[in-house]
Amino acid sequence: WYSTSMELCSHLTVEKKDPAEVVEGDRWFAGTHTEVPNPSFPPHIAAFDPLTGKKQWTFPTTYANASSLLATAGDLIFAGDVEGYAFALDARTGKKIWSFDTGAIVASPPISYSINGRQYIAINSGGGSIVDNRVIDYWPEAKEHIPQAGPRLTVFALPDGK
Repeated sequence: WYSTSMELCSHLTVEKKDPAEVVEGDRWFAGTHTEVPNPSFPPHIAAFDPLTGKKQWTFPTTYANASSLLATAGDLIFAGDVEGYAFALDARTGKKIWSFDTGAIVASPPISYSINGRQYIAINSGGGSIVDNRVIDYWPEAKEHIPQAGPRLTVFALPDGK
């Protein structure tokens, strides 16, 4: 199976609060909470053997992916990233074999369909997921690399036999 991953570390700072300030039923934390990406576990896409759970390969990503993955019978994995790139990985090795700049954040899952025996991959881009905003919180430098939101639908025809 294929999965996108990122790991966050939570930092909690305990603050004493007067019990009189706590209202029953309200959400209350006894301090402040911040999250940062785990520097020892960068975001990535990984493949696992579904029978053993053993990791087969990883493909590093610069930032957390908002897009789900699409696995095809032709051993291709399609995805997109918050920098606006749609891309395909070799399902057996994790090697990137194709990418295309859609010009907008890819947060939706790619879909596959067939017309008259020809296979197509459609990728909706434009942003709008909660991950879009959080990426800049976690990686401030991403602000320079993430395109403006703007709805787009890009469709690709696969070569015959894929």
